[in-house]
Amino acid sequence: MAAKIRRFFAGGNTSEGFYSFYHYMVKPDATRFFIIKGGSGTGKSTFMRYIGKEMASRGYELEYHHCSSDFNSIDGVVIKDLDIGLVDGTAPHTIDPKTPGAVDEIINMGEYWNEEGIIPHKEEIMKISKSKKNFFNLAYSSLSEAKIINYELEFYITESMDFAPINKLTNDIIGEVFADVEPDYKKTVKPRHLFARAFTPQGQVNMLDSILVDAKKVYLLKGEPGSGKSTVLSNVLEMATRLGIYTEVYHCPLDPSKLDTLVLPSLQVTFITKDDIDLNNFEVKRFEFEEFSKKNVVDFYAQEINECKERYAAACNRAIMFTQKAMAEHSKLEEFYVRNMNFDQINVKKEEILQRILKYAQELKK
Repeated sequence: MAAKIRRFFAGGNTSEGFYSFYHYMVKPDATRFFIIKGGSGTGKSTFMRYIGKEMASRGYELEYHHCSSDFNSIDGVVIKDLDIGLVDGTAPHTIDPKTPGAVDEIINMGEYWNEEGIIPHKEEIMKISKSKKNFFNLAYSSLSEAKIINYELEFYITESMDFAPINKLTNDIIGEVFADVEPDYKKTVKPRHLFARAFTPQGQVNMLDSILVDAKKVYLLKGEPGSGKSTVLSNVLEMATRLGIYTEVYHCPLDPSKLDTLVLPSLQVTFITKDDIDLNNFEVKRFEFEEFSKKNVVDFYAQEINECKERYAAACNRAIMFTQKAMAEHSKLEEFYVRNMNFDQINVKKEEILQRILKYAQELKK
């Protein structure tokens, strides 16, 4: 039987800068959390992929947390059955041990590099690092611009909406989803926060296909920004938390304060706000929020709405372009380290960590 693998983004390039949910990768009392420290090109992603591949081949359920600065790279892997994780703990998602020794452990890739081959390139490395940082800041600036444009668009749409029927719809949905739920007031359930989508050098990417792997029923809330979708999700989340139901909360990649997707694993129910994935294998309930808008108001602001959409797309595309430039600088940095790493020793360390994880697995079976 193939191992179940789900994929997310634990961090994102947003209008607020780099936004991190890395502290939600594993529970605070996890079996083990390996924090890998090291520069670009030191083998962190390859290290984690190796562990993931080996554990998947043994049938363990995995999570891959992809890098929003390079979709093809990973920043973390979690072995769900064992509650063991490995994460890239270097900037911009700097992670330090919270429970050193008992939970958290640092793997220092600096032990395997040849400083004599790196030090002569100090000035080049610093120059390229600064350039990379500047390009990311320009990307964040463009996303901030996109957010402001989106706020303007929200104004026009909100002006056109009749929220009374949306309030009724919200109550109807909540009543339907939680109809057979027995409240559990004996425990406090905390939602888990992540990103399903991200602005990456490869474009706008979503991971919903793997996130929805266990879902049976999908509620699709479709509408323009400002039509009330995120508010509906917030109300559903509030009720789920009140009833003691664990929820996965996926935030908007542009504005992390807004909700994009909700997953209620125990109910096999998911709420999404875009139909950019194949939904043929799900029971789908579709709600078009355009039905609750006043056409005369939309028509009145038609030109402004269209201009907002054009400006928004341009700002997002510019942000992606800057992440591509940042990625190019990152690749230059990698070259200095790749040729100065002792990958034979790193392979020995990979095998050591794998054997320790397998030992944890045996101990947890007892």
